[in-house]
Amino acid sequence: MTKSFLDTIYLYNCAIRGKEPEIKSDINIKDVYIISKKQGIWDTVFLSLKKLYDKDKTIIEADIFSKLNNEFIIKCTLNSKRLVFVHNIIRKLEDNGINCCILKGESVSLYYNTPLARISSDTDILIDKEKTRKCLDILKEEGFIVEEQPYESHQIRCEHPTSGLIEIHNRMYGVKTEDVTFNNEIKYDEEYATFYGFDNSKLKTLGYTDNTLFLLMHFLKHFISEGVGVRQLADTLLYIENNFSKIDFDRVNTHLKNLKFDTVFSYIIEIGKRYFDFPRNLIDTSLIDETLLEKILYDMECGGVFGKDSDRKGFYDMYLAERYKSIKNKDISEYYNKRKLTRLFPNRKFMSINYPYVEKSILLMPIAWVHRMIDSIKPKKEIATGENNNERLDFFKELDMI
Repeated sequence: MTKSFLDTIYLYNCAIRGKEPEIKSDINIKDVYIISKKQGIWDTVFLSLKKLYDKDKTIIEADIFSKLNNEFIIKCTLNSKRLVFVHNIIRKLEDNGINCCILKGESVSLYYNTPLARISSDTDILIDKEKTRKCLDILKEEGFIVEEQPYESHQIRCEHPTSGLIEIHNRMYGVKTEDVTFNNEIKYDEEYATFYGFDNSKLKTLGYTDNTLFLLMHFLKHFISEGVGVRQLADTLLYIENNFSKIDFDRVNTHLKNLKFDTVFSYIIEIGKRYFDFPRNLIDTSLIDETLLEKILYDMECGGVFGKDSDRKGFYDMYLAERYKSIKNKDISEYYNKRKLTRLFPNRKFMSINYPYVEKSILLMPIAWVHRMIDSIKPKKEIATGENNNERLDFFKELDMI
């Protein structure tokens, strides 16, 4: 873990809380810029640098600062335009009987001191699975390019020049993640909570305990599969901090313990207390191993906002195999053999997502199955495995996550 990474975290935390940064040593602005760009938090970090610049406490050339400031203003303006467009799309979907639940994104950015500076290029919306076809038809009418939903995926990618990417979720996780990583443990069934966007649009997200669990599981899924960044950590900590009294921590802790994530959760909380002014003592952190804490922070520094996937190819499947053996005391080949049976002839409702012509008649199902089999044998790119996968697996064993 580098000093510049810690400086970046400090500046980021000051910005999300609206605090005045106090710098006691020189900051390498170039390194902070590179790290925060990689982590997807530059626009928020810039708010702290702006405060330092305005008080002559940091060395940035005037012309460079002016350029960065103009870029910041433009990006925030475009972000507001994007969000207004997304809100209008959500309103249209809702008017057509499609219940829309925002995952992550705006449901956590509202806890930032400057929400519009938490800039994301996508929006995640959870809908009822049976409304998938209707939802996609409406999005196509609005000019979205809609990709096919990969088999066993939980989301459908929909692109628009104004909104960027909208990912429509018709389930919480992909099948393997839900079955093995989370062992079908968590049921998200709380009533949706409402919140208001920057433009006063009334929006919905998961209930308070459901959202806490989802943010934690989302963080952990990325941490395991490809690496995770500080923004996802800050999102989770801010959400817990601001909704503390509304969260059922008995339920949260039970799931974490059952899934063997209670140890890593203690490290998340300790990092929150040390670097993000997290004020809550949710779990005993007295047995924290400093070397292991350093490894987690280093992993986050290397991971970036969505993880350094190129270095971790094939690791998730390796982790799933070890985890399945630990939880079920069986080889994961048994799981895959069971899944193959369900892959042969999916039901009509599922087939209608990628092969909508089956809605015209059930007699078209055999044609769609053949169509799907042909699609499934298209050449796939060979995926190389990461060089450090075994070392990474040992890292998760140290955290008792397997």
